[in-house]
Amino acid sequence: MSRFYFIDHPADIEVKSTGKTFEEALKFSIYGMVEIIADRKKIKKEVKKIVSIEREDYQEDVYKILSEILYIFETEYFLPKDVNVKSNKKYIIELVGQQITGEEEFLRTEIKAVTYHNLKAEKINSGWGIRVMFDL
Repeated sequence: MSRFYFIDHPADIEVKSTGKTFEEALKFSIYGMVEIIADRKKIKKEVKKIVSIEREDYQEDVYKILSEILYIFETEYFLPKDVNVKSNKKYIIELVGQQITGEEEFLRTEIKAVTYHNLKAEKINSGWGIRVMFDL
């Protein structure tokens, strides 16, 4: 069972994710973003990267982390398959995935940007919920 789902929009796509903790919901938001770009099941576990982001507020943290991972994809041609999120005074996100060439058949859609439109990160009954929209 997926812990994220998509909501179509004319030029955008929205991902809603949930988790027992904020970090778990964030991990599923990252998985949702990767699924927009590629078939995550087909990404190989070959390379490990670490992303470190200072904590601010939850919504800003979601925006900054997803934007940084999208930037890594665009500049280093790296897609994560597995994600581990830890936080204390800052977020440490461990990404395990694959360098790509752009020719892979499992690539789907280009994301232009993470947006602030409808961005939410909030406590819900069962833990945390995150809602984020991507410009395609």
